[in-house]
Amino acid sequence: MSKDLSRREFLKDAAIGALGVATVGILGGCADSPEVVEKEVEKIVEVEKVVTETEYIDRKTVELPITDRYEMDRPEQTEYEVDVLVIGCGYAGLNAAYSAKQAGKNVMVLDKGRPGFSGQSPWPGTFNYFDPDMGDDETRYREYIRYGNDFVGNLKWVDVWIKESKAMKDRIESFGLIDMYPQMFETEYWETRDYYGYKENVVGDHERRPKFVKVLDDNNIPWLQHVMVTNLIVQGGKCVGAIGFQFTTGAIITVHAKAVVLAAGNGCVTPTGHPIGDNTFDAEYMAYQLGLPIAGKEFEDFHTHQSFGAGSNWLGSDARFFDPNFLCGGNVTEETVQSAIESARETLKPSSRCDPEGAAYFDVQPWKMEKPTKASAQSAVYGINPDEKRIGKMITPYVKMDAPGAAAGMCLHMTSGVFCDLDDTEGYTGIPGLWVCGDGPHASNPTGASYKNGNGFTTCFCAITGDHAGKAAAAYADTVQLEKISNANYNAAVEEIEQPLKLEKGFAPMWARDVLQGIMGPYYIQRYKDEETLNAALVNVRYLKRNVSEHLLARSGHDLRLCHEMKHKINACELKLLAAIARKESRGENFYRADYPHRDNENWLKYIIQKKGDDGNPVMSFVDVPAEWGPDGAAEGYKM
Repeated sequence: MSKDLSRREFLKDAAIGALGVATVGILGGCADSPEVVEKEVEKIVEVEKVVTETEYIDRKTVELPITDRYEMDRPEQTEYEVDVLVIGCGYAGLNAAYSAKQAGKNVMVLDKGRPGFSGQSPWPGTFNYFDPDMGDDETRYREYIRYGNDFVGNLKWVDVWIKESKAMKDRIESFGLIDMYPQMFETEYWETRDYYGYKENVVGDHERRPKFVKVLDDNNIPWLQHVMVTNLIVQGGKCVGAIGFQFTTGAIITVHAKAVVLAAGNGCVTPTGHPIGDNTFDAEYMAYQLGLPIAGKEFEDFHTHQSFGAGSNWLGSDARFFDPNFLCGGNVTEETVQSAIESARETLKPSSRCDPEGAAYFDVQPWKMEKPTKASAQSAVYGINPDEKRIGKMITPYVKMDAPGAAAGMCLHMTSGVFCDLDDTEGYTGIPGLWVCGDGPHASNPTGASYKNGNGFTTCFCAITGDHAGKAAAAYADTVQLEKISNANYNAAVEEIEQPLKLEKGFAPMWARDVLQGIMGPYYIQRYKDEETLNAALVNVRYLKRNVSEHLLARSGHDLRLCHEMKHKINACELKLLAAIARKESRGENFYRADYPHRDNENWLKYIIQKKGDDGNPVMSFVDVPAEWGPDGAAEGYKM
């Protein structure tokens, strides 16, 4: 069955695009190996100038030879048989793979970038966990989340996090992913923003991202990088593996598996101030094509960026990529809970993030902005006791961010993805052999419609969902025999993968991406929406779906990846707009309908579910939030 697509002509153009990837590989996305990155860093020859107004360094680089640079990617084989296949290797995928391996299973990992360097996992700055020995109170925290999430959060998963987060912290720490060292603002490299000097002389072996691979290697878990999985294969009613392609080499990769864990991350149209460019709704798209229910698409991501540097995600993230992943927590006091309750009592009103003036117009003069200082960093630290180990969130001072909508199309952390079941705590999709976990594949929704009371929560929570899914997949693998993907299903998947390569003419995927950004990016779609603006956007997105999606043209492996990513993005945006039109209220920090400006608990304490209908169009349904998760279920002493 193996099909070798090494084709030198196919790869010739792919090499031309490799230099661009190489020079930003160290910043995440589809990153190169640490060894390649180190060699590239060494070739940076001088600092041309320091621009103090916007605090960045303009560096001159030496061009690198790119011929066959990705040949090291090419696997010795292209067809595999395993017990458990994990797709994606961020915090969720890593823990899924580790837990399945600890259960004695033969596990394999595929990652579209490189484990530890792709998706959102390179970027978190904190790791929040629950610790009763440090004063955390279960009832208090539960009510803090209930009111903070505007009553649509999944408290069953919150209870899991309360019970398991400390043990997960210990595991992640044992992996070396929580490794404390001086933050950049505490060193001499802060004044000149000498990121590479800081990385070389302070971070060194502390950096957590290469340690993802070390965890895999130490546990004898084979992995492949730069593999985009496009097709989950279901035969006889159960998932039996997956097929994708390695976009750097053109190789078709086939994995026959007893069980599959989908941990391929969230998505955005294209990032402006939030660096998640390779997050493209891949998991959601594959699940949707199988007829699985997708939930939570309407709730908007909360990240902001800079009106004076809207395209510079590095300016906003600053040293966060290199800073340590700090432990945090201990911030939920009786006072903070009561403040959350008071906030929930108020009728939702337009805020500076939602009203048209605050969302579209800015009065920012970056050259007059106060330079971030150590004092401003210290003022951002939260914690009951400054001497305790959990010492903070956002300790490094950043350039001020004033513009909402840093990642158009992205949903709030952990709200969107496959809706498994209200009673589910393992990410089971309902298809035997298929589990989901992490931010984007799984609509576990612990923080509901607002993330503000879940700061630092995502990393630990995603790791826990991965642990649950990996264990469940391993247990299932004990009950079934390996069933190989049929030749018919293999050929159909390859035909679908290669379709953009066979077109004589078509649309450039980057052009389609820019058009989609223009549709989804405006403030009147992201922040201050109404029926008219949402329907106008939907008309345009559906035009792209009908007339552009199947006519995207590829001439290289990198083009091919972009074509499939654009199909995924267009599909995700249609679901997002439909869900936003359906929810006729305003709820949470960032979901504001100008024509329905108030929260409506009577009619909208419910989840919006979308499935692919028989005609290919989304079919919508609704699931009520359990009464015990809403305001009426609050504990005594915490009633509104």
